[in-house]
Order: sequence, then C-alpha cells, then structure tokens
Amino acid sequence: MKRIILISVLFTAALSGYAQNRSNALFRTDNQTGAPKEVYSLGANPEFPFLRNLSTSEQVASAIRRNSARPQGAELNNMLQDIGFANGGKDVTASNVTKETLPPGTSGNMGDGNHNTHHVKLMADGDGGSGIPAWKITSPTGSSMHILAKCGNGFSASKPATAQTTPCFNVPVTLTGTTKEITVGGNGATKTTTEATYVYYKMKNRDRALAPEFADLRDPNASTPLLLSSSKTVESVAQTYRVSLATPSDQHNMVVCEDKSLDLTADINVEKVGAYSGFYPSASKNKYKEVSKCVYKKVARKMRKAERKEEKVAKLTGVKVKTETVAMK
Repeated sequence: MKRIILISVLFTAALSGYAQNRSNALFRTDNQTGAPKEVYSLGANPEFPFLRNLSTSEQVASAIRRNSARPQGAELNNMLQDIGFANGGKDVTASNVTKETLPPGTSGNMGDGNHNTHHVKLMADGDGGSGIPAWKITSPTGSSMHILAKCGNGFSASKPATAQTTPCFNVPVTLTGTTKEITVGGNGATKTTTEATYVYYKMKNRDRALAPEFADLRDPNASTPLLLSSSKTVESVAQTYRVSLATPSDQHNMVVCEDKSLDLTADINVEKVGAYSGFYPSASKNKYKEVSKCVYKKVARKMRKAERKEEKVAKLTGVKVKTETVAMK
C-alpha cells in the first residue's frame, strides 16, 4: 500500500514539473508586470491562418493535424507539446477541441504572425460586447490553451474578465454642427510704430521750409530738427476666424466600449472674418524739444564727432555701427 501511494505522489510531481517547464512564450508570465494592452480589433496579423473562421471542432482538429508537420504549424506544435500532447498536433482530435466565448476583459498572452507574444486584454471586436469566440484545446493532462476563432492567434488566459467590466454597446451617434468665432494673436501680421525725439532752436527768420517728415512741428521759426533718439515698437495684430463644424445630417451607429476613445470624423471649416490685406502701414510719432541755439550747436558738434568715430570703427571692422531699440508687443 505504501508503494502505491509513493508511486502516485511521484507521478503527480512529475506531471506538475512538466506543466511548469513550458518553453513557449505564450505560457510565460514574466511579460505581465505592466497593464495589458487593450485589443479591440482582431485579424490584422494572424498567427495560424489555417485556423481562421472554422465552424466545427472536427475542422479545427483536422487543420491542426494537417499542418503539424509543416513550417507554419511548428510554433503551434510547440505550444501543444507544452500543454501535454506528446506528439504535438498529431495527437489532437475533435474531442480535445471545444467552442468557447471569452468574456470581454479577459487578460492573457496572445501571439501574432511575427512570432511575438503580447500581454493583452481582449475587448469586444465590434460585436456589441457579446464576447470573443475561441476554440479551447485541452490535452489529456488537463492543461489547455485557446485559439481565437477570428484571427487564428494563440491565446493563454491568465486573468478572467472582472465583474466590473462594462460590455460594449451599439448606439446611435449624431453630431451637431456649430459655429464659433475665435481671436488669435500674431499669425504673421504686425504693425510697426517708430518714435523719435528731436531738439531744435528758434531762429529769427527761417528762409526755407522743413522737410515733409517734420510737418508736425508747428513752430514756424524752428531750425532743422536734430535727431537724438529713435525707438521702434513691433505689435502683433490679432486676427479673428470663424470656425464651424460641418457634419452629415444622418445618424451613425457606433460601438461604444468602456475606457475606449470614440473616433468621430467631421469636417472643420475655418474662414477669416473680414478682409485682410496682410500689410499694415508703419506709423511715426515724433517728439520735439526746444533748446537754445548754443546748446543746439554744441550737441550737433558732439554728435558729428560721434559719427566720425563710428565711421572709423566701421572702416576698421567692416561692420557698420548702428544702434536701434526695438520693443515687441
């Protein structure tokens, strides 16, 4: 009696060790540390194309046996051996295959056509939330895996869907057109204003008119103004646009799922309000200060000396000396 018990224990331990030493990445859990990627659409990258869109367990088992010795069935053969089929796909019969529907939200590993394995959460595939059709393949040892019916990809479930998972729904969606005016600054349109400060002295008799740019100097006896400082202000001019959403008049039925963004397509029209030439003329603001003739002459001499020094610097360096203050608004 003791011997029988010992053999039974050893046999159980051997099976347990076999189940834990699976070599295929589909059954490993070291890639399941982060949040699984939610999959809403299947069929783009089939792993085992010969298992797609089959109708009966016998068709699935027959396709597996038929392709077990072919290159495209080598990966599946490895998976089947890992779950307990000694000869891989050659041992699979219809009795080992059952049809199942995986609830939306089921997590696990899924293979793809490039022999990669991904940690995923299966969501609805445009079916309104009824679940994901799959084929469950169970070995004589009781271990199992799934083949997703639509895409033919291998799947090993590690976590069932939680009770809080909300199913997807088919709902009518109607977009309502609306119009709004928005004002934005800049946009390349600018207005430049130049401010200059001059000094002058009062002459007894002025024998000639001042240049046109000094037309705002009202003193009829003013001498020719002498520029002391100049600054430039560049102002960004705001533009107003009318933005409208143009939508089709009919409704659209769309699948709405928990935690999935809803993709809507609409035409957005943007038009500028009012005419815009793209050019704003510059403006000038002159300031004038009256000084004595003596001060005017002295300032003129000193500024001429400064200009000569600037000319010398320009000859020495090849760079023209020019100072201008520009302020941005």
